[in-house]
Amino acid sequence: MDLKPGLVLVTGLFAVTILAGALALPAFFAETLEDVGELLEPLYDLNSILLVLLIFLNNAFKALLIIVLGAALGLAPLALIAYNGLLVGALVASTDVSGAVVAAALLPHGILEVPLILLSAALGVTAGWQSLKWIARRESKLGDELLRGLRVYARWIVPGLLIAALIEVYATPYVLKLAGG
Repeated sequence: MDLKPGLVLVTGLFAVTILAGALALPAFFAETLEDVGELLEPLYDLNSILLVLLIFLNNAFKALLIIVLGAALGLAPLALIAYNGLLVGALVASTDVSGAVVAAALLPHGILEVPLILLSAALGVTAGWQSLKWIARRESKLGDELLRGLRVYARWIVPGLLIAALIEVYATPYVLKLAGG
């Protein structure tokens, strides 16, 4: 099945929810952002190799979950993408640092991580579409879509998320320093 409609849907949803989070929700997410900050504080003291492993495993697990849970009508991938878009938008809007510092914090690893998570969500949404077809008793290729998703996950998403985690831990701090952060 064609992945393009799912990719367009999740990318559009992510963009719209980033905008919504930035325009309407910084105050709503203020407490959530504080909680996330408190949760992340102990990570700053971790050995860099452990930090890479932790970031990688967290993202790889979420990407796998998005693909597999997508079979439940595609709702889980859409919910996760929407929530993360709102959170990113609220975070960017509520920060008091320059745009260059925000870009330096997000872009080095985000260039890989975001498209890979969106790809995972598109695979999940595509599986969800096949679930809907199965429920409607139409020809469904749910098993094929899940297998395709797992193949893409193993071949592209896992290695890409490992590279993104390495960049986040080893390159992003230097880019942030250059940007004045």
